[in-house]
Amino acid sequence: QRPNMAEVIALDLFLLRCIATPFRDWQNLNTDLEGVVDEWGRGFTQELDYIEEAASAERFTLSMKEAGIDSVRAPTVVSEYTTSCVLVTEWIDGVRLDEAGAEASQVAEVDGVAASNVPRLCGVALLSYLTMLLDVGILHSDPHPGNLLIDRSDGALVILDWGLVTYISPEKQIAILEYVAHLANEEWDAVPNDLVAMGFVPSDKVEVVTKEPEVIQAISLGLKGLTKGGGMKEKISNVSVVADELNYARERYGNVFQVPSYFAYILRAFAILEGICLKIDPSYAIVKECYPYLSRRLFTDNNPRVIRALESLLYGAEPLPSPGEPRGRQLNIARLERLVGAYRRSSAYAAESASAASASAAGLEDEP
Repeated sequence: QRPNMAEVIALDLFLLRCIATPFRDWQNLNTDLEGVVDEWGRGFTQELDYIEEAASAERFTLSMKEAGIDSVRAPTVVSEYTTSCVLVTEWIDGVRLDEAGAEASQVAEVDGVAASNVPRLCGVALLSYLTMLLDVGILHSDPHPGNLLIDRSDGALVILDWGLVTYISPEKQIAILEYVAHLANEEWDAVPNDLVAMGFVPSDKVEVVTKEPEVIQAISLGLKGLTKGGGMKEKISNVSVVADELNYARERYGNVFQVPSYFAYILRAFAILEGICLKIDPSYAIVKECYPYLSRRLFTDNNPRVIRALESLLYGAEPLPSPGEPRGRQLNIARLERLVGAYRRSSAYAAESASAASASAAGLEDEP
């Protein structure tokens, strides 16, 4: 760690804290800028503690093993040489995932890594981030391309730099699953409470949002754009487009809408992964790749709210009855088939992933 970092960061945060309130008032924003600066301060302080960073890396590797995802890990920490100001880990001899992805559609091998392995590892990275977000509750918050390496020794994905992590509460995890179900069914009446639960709208503003349906649909239709495939000509990341739309919504409806920090981090991670995959497959849609994980979670979680989200996905919003007819819902057979198929793929994923990693490692060992 460079010297005097704590003092430098403290001064920067003090100056930001001084201008946060007048800037918020000047822009008429709803966002708690003082709280944002405080959150940054907690994150920066956390990043200065290398023992905590080492613990986060080890926690991630352990949680992935427990989830049956053997082809992703953090670098192994050398505990006996690690202090609060010095972090020592194994050296990773690898190639950046984005650099491998950029050439994967043109060559069979990229810097010692099989190009055919890149899409699978993008899927592994996506699965690991979903597991962090919705299972573990500790999200790696610095997902730039330089922190995603393919290890030449065993073909595994290694995620570097665990200094900045975001904690996701169980309440927010369930709220995200509920929102996915409501969004799929276009149940706009349920969306305002979802946005409050996820942190997009303050609880005291929910009535304002309810009275302004264009706000709900602007936000929700933007997020629903994630389900579309990429463009063969432009190869623009849908996640990046969604991020731009959310920023526009924040500028236009800043008095009632904000983008929570954890969601900004997950959008950033998804945008990087989707951008890599779009270079290989122009029709790639990242939310469709999330389906196996979401299916497994919906079918196996006994939380009553998750069960209701599954029911909403399978039966849709309850329709208005015709005069004299009882209320009822119909099972969406096509959606059930997709969910069951995705669940089967998820169940077989761990063994397939481990087998692919072993094969990749064997191929790398055969290189001169």
